[in-house]
Amino acid sequence: MTAQCRAFSLGPSPPPPIVAQTAPPIPARALGTDALWSADFERDTVAHWRPLAWVALQLVGLGLLMRLLMIEGPTFASRLVPLALGGSVVNHLLPRAYRLSFFGLLSLAAIGLLFGLADGAWILGAGLALIILCHLPVAFGVRVALLLGTGTLLAVQRAGLAPSLWSMAVWPIFGSMFMFRLIVYMYDLRHSKQPTRWDERIAYFFCLPSVAFPLFPVLDFSTFRRTYYDRPAVEIYREGIRWMVRGLTHLVLYRIIYQYGTVAPAEVTSGAKLVQYMIVTYALYLRVSGQFHLIIGLLHLFGFRLPETHKFFFLASSFSDLWRRINIYWKDFMQKVFYMPVFFRLMRTRGETFALLVSTLVVFGATWLLHSYQWFWVLGTWLFSATDMAFWGILALCLVANQLWEKRSGRVRSLGTPVLSARRLAAHGLQTAAMFAGMCVLWTLWSSPTPGEFRALFVRATFGLRDVGVVLGVLTAVAVAAALGYRRANTATVLQRLGAVDGATLAGFAFLGLIVICTTGAAARVLPESAYAMAVNVREGRLNAIDFAQQRRGYYEQMNNVSRFNPELWRLYGGSATPQTERPARTGVTKRVNDARVMIVRPNLDQEDTGVKVQTNQWGMRDESYTLEKANGTWRIAIFGPSLVFGSGVDHREIFEAVVEARLNAELAGTPGHPKRYEILNFAVPASSPWQHLATMRLGYVERFAPDVVLMIGARNELWNATKYYQDVLRSGAEHSLPEVVGLLESLHITATMPSDSAELRMAPVQDTLRAALYGALVGEIRRMKALPVYAPIEMPRQRREGSVAPLLERAGRAGFITFDLSYVYRGHNESELALSEANAHPNAKGHRIIADGLYAELLKRPSLIGADSAGSSRGRP
Repeated sequence: MTAQCRAFSLGPSPPPPIVAQTAPPIPARALGTDALWSADFERDTVAHWRPLAWVALQLVGLGLLMRLLMIEGPTFASRLVPLALGGSVVNHLLPRAYRLSFFGLLSLAAIGLLFGLADGAWILGAGLALIILCHLPVAFGVRVALLLGTGTLLAVQRAGLAPSLWSMAVWPIFGSMFMFRLIVYMYDLRHSKQPTRWDERIAYFFCLPSVAFPLFPVLDFSTFRRTYYDRPAVEIYREGIRWMVRGLTHLVLYRIIYQYGTVAPAEVTSGAKLVQYMIVTYALYLRVSGQFHLIIGLLHLFGFRLPETHKFFFLASSFSDLWRRINIYWKDFMQKVFYMPVFFRLMRTRGETFALLVSTLVVFGATWLLHSYQWFWVLGTWLFSATDMAFWGILALCLVANQLWEKRSGRVRSLGTPVLSARRLAAHGLQTAAMFAGMCVLWTLWSSPTPGEFRALFVRATFGLRDVGVVLGVLTAVAVAAALGYRRANTATVLQRLGAVDGATLAGFAFLGLIVICTTGAAARVLPESAYAMAVNVREGRLNAIDFAQQRRGYYEQMNNVSRFNPELWRLYGGSATPQTERPARTGVTKRVNDARVMIVRPNLDQEDTGVKVQTNQWGMRDESYTLEKANGTWRIAIFGPSLVFGSGVDHREIFEAVVEARLNAELAGTPGHPKRYEILNFAVPASSPWQHLATMRLGYVERFAPDVVLMIGARNELWNATKYYQDVLRSGAEHSLPEVVGLLESLHITATMPSDSAELRMAPVQDTLRAALYGALVGEIRRMKALPVYAPIEMPRQRREGSVAPLLERAGRAGFITFDLSYVYRGHNESELALSEANAHPNAKGHRIIADGLYAELLKRPSLIGADSAGSSRGRP
């Protein structure tokens, strides 16, 4: 192998199997079943009973941790993990001659368990048909043509151009099983002289973890076969546990970063925020690394000693080094199928340098196309964006330049055992820091919907002395970590030399266990509330507040979040309600109007929505049938807000405003100094914003009810709602609810068809001006109606962050609102018990009761808001 070929490999070639450590398998026909079972049991179990007992204990711990942490959803953690771990024990106790067949049957059982008999049968039938096409007794080219033709027919169905034979939930999983494995399999069929068996084919294509992961590492078939029990079983199991613990650690770290590190593009106004945004965008790849380690670790438990999938990729010191470290299976796939054939063919005729250049460009061209191909089978659409092409093009050019430089100067193998020195460690650290910075920039480009949005991040960020310090601090930290990691990677620890225990694995167990312990009731009584809430959020792996509001991320995030692209598969994975991307506006509860309100609730509605009955009165309120005329002695509160106030997912009598109304009438109405009756009128509209509420007031739909108090329920995503509202106004041609700001908005050059992220970025610099104008207009309109203006922010369960609504309260108070904070009401409660479901963070009936208790207490603190000083005989006073 030439130096240039080695540049595409992960360091030295792996050592050959240690055959001397394992006894050769005994053919089943040579012994009876009992004798065969006894021989394998003696060799694999009795001879290693102590380390196997330790392995079994760790497996129990892994199973509990995955269930308690709900790793990758309830179905995987609570159903497939027990099946896999229990099946691995049975698999080990079987004679080796039967283990591969058992693994195949267990994989098929997992498909049936998740998809049911009908869809499971379609997956099996269609998969077997593709495998049979691979082995038809015709020329290889004919078989490839038949596979391409069949794939084209399936693609037509996947694109929705023809009726699908199975439910939409099947496509992502079926695609992950066959879209790349068929390519590898056909390549190996052509180049391998060893015939394949049906148990190998079933195990390879339908392997157990595939059923739970639309994003799956590209398994190499020859490696899959070659590494099967090629070492003592206990060694393979130990390695598998190590990969699984590493994978779980990566997934939990991903949750921490995702929940508490992400910032919205519109919040990037300084160099420090820009650095945070880019680092987090790159760091979110930890989820892919975690999933892949978990998948390969599970396969180890069944004897497949597959290689590591990622190797400290954040500490890569060059583009070539990154290519060898990140997604190693993809690199091997590209090297095997594209790089090697092109390189050797061109080297014979055009020379080594030309072959290196062309074969590398071919690899990255194929990588770009195959990523879009993967996107199609998982998501159902093709991905051809300017940022995607720019990312792969720049990466290819950088790798070519890196390889040409290595060819001229000679490559220093970072994964070998070099002679260490202070100078060498410092140089390595600086080089790694530069590489990390470059990848953060490139990854941010890849995750941006458009080049303009990527450019806007840098245009808006201002760099002061503090921002420069943050940049230098991050680069220094990366350089030090790289130098220390470089040294440690070349120095075996005492424990590793003894082979007794893996310190990193024990540390991973301790870290994961600590997360679980911090979510217990005992921890809730000891830990600060913010620390307990953080542990609960990390344990449950919810959408963070930014993505919940805006539903966006990069390539891998969209591929991994099943609830965003496939409701059917989401329900199979454990979602008990409709995915959070589905809003009531899409189910007939609301309708568009050609005025500044844009969207209203349909009046006189009686239908099912998100599992509950939705009834509205003649005024389009999800409330009681109030008269237009306010009765004498009645105190009216008009309440505005989005879907939380509308009561999505609960009965209208369970909405917090209805609970407060009932309690006011039961406890205060008619008592001395209080009105005879209280009415809280629910003007909420799902997915609405204060801009629409202002339009409702200005068009006279509120004043006619003569409210004494107007209560505005605030939310942190009001900026995004302002962007969405303005684009809706542009699309509909309606007048803006606040014409005074239209000139300012027009100067931003926002269009109706512009991606919402781009529009939000353009609107971000003027958000304070817009919010001040909005709040001022709302207060003015409410006072014109001779009502009291009140502003109170409430957040969704699991979406709350301490102190996040303080700026909203400050701005609202400055505009003239009476303000109080309702975001605190969930404190001391397990917020996972207050949400509708795994997929839907709207409060359930219990959550609404808790909000009602908080609102009731705040109203009692302010007698003027409940008419206690007027006995309901007069209107509210400003």
